[in-house]
Amino acid sequence: MFFSPKTGAHAVGGAIAGEYERVGGPASVLGLPTSDETATPDHKGRYQQFQGGTMYWTPATGAHYVGGAILAKYASAGYERGRLGYPLTSETKLASGAFNQFTGGYVYWSPRTAATIVPAGPIFAEWGRLGYESGRLGYPVLDPLPVPGGTISRFEHGTISAVNGTTRVQ
Repeated sequence: MFFSPKTGAHAVGGAIAGEYERVGGPASVLGLPTSDETATPDHKGRYQQFQGGTMYWTPATGAHYVGGAILAKYASAGYERGRLGYPLTSETKLASGAFNQFTGGYVYWSPRTAATIVPAGPIFAEWGRLGYESGRLGYPVLDPLPVPGGTISRFEHGTISAVNGTTRVQ
C-alpha cells in the first residue's frame, strides 16, 4: 500500500508489484501509484497508473511499464486494442533515447525525434541489421505508412520499405 496526499492510497500487488519493485518502486521514474489495478478494456489483462507511466500485465506478456512520450504514442495508437497490442518490455533506456517492445511492434523515442512506431517484421529486421538507432539510418521519424503492396518506414537518414516481399533501404 502506498499513500501520499497528492496521489491517495493505492495497493500494488501481484506481477505488477514485482515489476514495480524491479524498476525501483516509488524512487523510479514511475513514482507513486495514482490508481488501483483495473481490468483492461479488452478484459485480457490488468493495468495500473503511476505518476510517471502505466504498468500493463497479461498472463502471456507479464508486467511491463510504458511512460512519457512512448505512452502518449501508445495511447494515440489505441493502447492494447490498437495495432501495438500489449507491451513485451518495460521502457528500455538507450544511449540517446528509449524504446518499448509491444506484441505488434516497437516504439522508439529520442530527445531529437518524436515517439515513433517501427513495425515488427522485415522493416525492423533490416533496421536491426543496419545497427538500429546507432546505425546509418538513425532513429525512426515517421510511423509506418501503407503503400501499394506493403509498408514504408522513414528514419532520420533514409527509409526502409517492405513491398511485395522485398525489403529495400534508401
